[in-house]
Parts: sequence; structure tokens; C-alpha cells
Amino acid sequence: MANEKLTTPQPLPKQKKLIYMLLTVMLSIAVIPLVVTGLNLMKINKEFLENELLLLHTQLANDTAEKVSIRFENIRRRLLIFYLERYPNILNLAILNKSGREEVQAYRTIIKINDKSIINEERDIGVKRALHGEIFIGDTHVSSDLPESFLAIYLPIKNDIGQIANILKADINLKDISIQVDMVNIRKDGFAYLVNRKGQLITHKDKQRVRSQENMSDIEIVGKYLAVGKTGGAIPFKDKDGKEMLGAYATVKNLGWGVIVQEPKSDAYLSVRTMTKTTTLWGILTIILASTIAVFFSNRISIPIQKLADSSLSIAKGNFKERIDIPAKNEIGQLARTFNYMAEKLDEYSQDMRDLFVSTIKSLAAAIDAKDPYTHGHSERVAAIATMIAKEFGLSPQEIEMINIAALLHDVGKIGIDDHLLRGAMITEEQYNNIIKQHPQLGASIMAPIKQLKKIIPGAKYHHERFDGKGYPDGLSGKDIPLVARIIALADTYDAMTSDRPYQKAMNQKSVVEKIKEWSGSRFDPEIVKAFASALEKERPI
Repeated sequence: MANEKLTTPQPLPKQKKLIYMLLTVMLSIAVIPLVVTGLNLMKINKEFLENELLLLHTQLANDTAEKVSIRFENIRRRLLIFYLERYPNILNLAILNKSGREEVQAYRTIIKINDKSIINEERDIGVKRALHGEIFIGDTHVSSDLPESFLAIYLPIKNDIGQIANILKADINLKDISIQVDMVNIRKDGFAYLVNRKGQLITHKDKQRVRSQENMSDIEIVGKYLAVGKTGGAIPFKDKDGKEMLGAYATVKNLGWGVIVQEPKSDAYLSVRTMTKTTTLWGILTIILASTIAVFFSNRISIPIQKLADSSLSIAKGNFKERIDIPAKNEIGQLARTFNYMAEKLDEYSQDMRDLFVSTIKSLAAAIDAKDPYTHGHSERVAAIATMIAKEFGLSPQEIEMINIAALLHDVGKIGIDDHLLRGAMITEEQYNNIIKQHPQLGASIMAPIKQLKKIIPGAKYHHERFDGKGYPDGLSGKDIPLVARIIALADTYDAMTSDRPYQKAMNQKSVVEKIKEWSGSRFDPEIVKAFASALEKERPI
């Protein structure tokens, strides 16, 4: 029986305990400097120091690239939501027609540029891309009357029926991005700058070099960025004056620009030497304090978090009755109270939606049964019997609920059959085979577009299949017939035989049960017959 139950979520792999991770991190912070000190600080390997510094540079470069990307994304959102006068970063706005001609303009300033052919060529590309539904971001340019670089963005504008009618073009001043990059300072002389995919400066603390669009590709670290592309890296190198530097580079997401972070090598090593001396003096004290604090705080943090994680997993599996008890008066306690409130509301919402769904299904089933006075209440009786069998069969509450709904909808296909055929006591064999017997497939087709009923369809489609393979519509046999359909088939037959129909009078319960037992292995699954008989004896003793 267990193999036929619906698939349940697999348990998560064993997780590393947070307390051990916190202890490892805090102790590592204390122990590593001591290990480095023990390896003779006066003769420490330069390459190791460079790698440590370059890792710091790489992090700084990545952080700066992320900030530039976020800043630029903010500019794009502003462009889509607000207007020119609200944001000084937007130099100009224009609505272009499909041929690229400006129809409406709003200028903050007239941008002067020497080579207008580059702008025109870029505009043609931007219009073409926008007409294909894409957002196009042009290359960076400089103007004699702007201290910073600027670029153009082209966005498609759709009409009421979803067709692209115009293009919105905006010239964006990169002043904010320039300020963001200029804010990067490393010790005495370290700084950052931004280059495009051609190696030309986009931002730099020397604005004259930006206006001249100085090409930095002959510097080793910039050349590395241009060659590698999206992958960030860190290297020692020499600047244009031959000065030894340490630096890192990172790529700005979605734009392909490169953030270069650099500082003189001498400044970097000075800070490392200072750090080494300080670490040596305080190393032993640090490890003692770190161990004590780690154990104390790890327990206070990891245990409540583990409780929250376990309860969240329970909620994810559909147990909206889950609650958590963390009496702490800090943020974790507030999180626990918020979690309980969320679980309570999810439980209420889930119950409301379930009640609405089941009520709707029952109304639909009643409407189907109403097509034939002899089948009044049939679907609900079949659902009750199928649910009784499912419980006896040992299925989960979720599976039982699914079988209940499937049983309510098992005859939904009869909606598409003329009432006189359903009510008529005398129908031809041809009408029975070509029309009446089509209702399972018709029901499956009706429910197919509704994704919430995906698991319900097999019960409706195959409830007239027989265990020996002589049923319809597909002639399935044995365990190839879905469990839901095997249960509903028996429940449907039982209710039909114990109810008055045009072609027969209702039989007594005992006779019907005996007949069903005779059909065990031919019409019905023997295991389900056994569960049915057992459940019926408990619920409705003969």
C-alpha cells in the first residue's frame, strides 16, 4: 500500500549545525594570525601577503561594481517612473517614432559632441533593439560641456494592445556613478576608477582624463579585465608611470564595465606590517575571548534559529498549525512571534480557500447530478464512500482530501451529454458506446486546463476501468489503473447498485457487498475490496 501513496517531499540532507560554524569562524579569526606570527613574521612570504591584500582589493572592487550596478538600476527605474525635472541625472528625454525621428523632446541641456556619426549609429542600433522589445543601453560618451560621461538608454513603449508604438530615449548623466566610484579610498593613495569594454575611462578622480576618454587598456590590470571579461581578479602591476601597484578588478553586472581598484604596493605592505604586530600582541587574548563569546552567543543564536528552521520546514510541508515558542525579548523573539502570526493567518487563509474550493466542487457535482433525477446526490455519496475506503486503506489526510474531490468530480464529463440520454431508460447500444462511455474522457478534457485539478484528473478519467483490463476508456488493468480511480470505481458501483435507476431497482446492502466480493480480482482491486468491506462493517454494519 505504501508504494501507491502520493509522493511526499524528501527530507533535507543533514545540515551543519550553526553553532559549529560560528565557533569555527570566530576561532579561525583568532588562530590564523597566531599561526602566521609563528612562521617568523620577519621572513613572511611576500606572495602570501600580496594574495591577502589582493583579496581585499577584489572584495572592494566587487562591492563597488555592485554599488554602480544598483545605482544604474535606480536610474533606470527613475527613468521609467518619474519625469525629467525630478532627477538631475536625466539630461534629456525624447519620444522617437519607429524610424528613429524625435516626436517629443524634453531637454535639460544641449549635449555637444564632436563625432555625431557615432551617436547616430548608436541611435539606429538602439531603435532597432527597442522595436524588438529590448531595453538597449548605449556606450559611454563625453561632451565638452559636461564634467562626467553620459550614455543613452532606449526603451520600447507599447500601446493599449501590446504593440510597440514608440521608443523612449533618455540621455543619462553618470555623475552619481562617478561620485560613487570616487568615494572609494584605500589608505593614503589608493582609489578606484571605471572603464568600459574598450578600456576607455568612464569615471576617474582626474576628470580631464575622463573628458579625453583616455584608453587604459595598456595597463596590465585593465588588459586583464578586457581579456577575462566577466570574471573578476586581482594582480600586482605597474601603472603608466611605472609605479608598482596592487589592484583588483570586477565587472559591473548587466553593463560589462570594469571597476579597477588600486593602491601603491608600499602603502599596502605598511598596513600589513602594522596589522601583523597588532595581531601578535593580542593573539592569545583574542582566542580566549573568541572561544568564550562564540560558545555563549552561538547557543543563544543557533538554537532559536534551528527551531525557526524546523518550524518553517513544517509550514512548507503544509502544516499551518505549527507554532514556535521562543520567549526571548530580542529580535529573535519578535521573529518567533511574527512567525506564529504568519502561521495563524496562513492557516486561516488555507482553510478559507479549502472551504471555498470544496463548496464550489460540491455545487458543481450537485449541478451534474441534477441532470438526472435518479442520480441526485450520487457524487456526494460516492465521495463519502471513497473517503471511507481511503481512510481504511491507510492513506494520508492530503491523499484522502484529493480522493474526496476526485470522487465529487468523477462524473463531470456528463455536463457534455444531452439530458435525455442520461434520463432515458432505453438507449441504444450505439448511443451507450459512442456517447455515454465518452464521459470519463470528456471530464478529463474539461479539467485539464485547471492546474489545481491536475492530480484529480486520473480519478475521473479511469473510474470505469476494470482490474481485469476490460473497462474503458483505455483498457488499463491491475496496478496500472491509478489508485484514486480504483477506489472511486468501487464506490461508484456500490452507490449505483444501492440506488434506484431507470434500468434497475435499488439492491439491499448485503447483496451488493456480496456481489462486489465476487467481482474482486475481475472488476475491482482485491485490496480495495478488502478495505471497503472492512470499512463498511465499521461504518454501516449489515
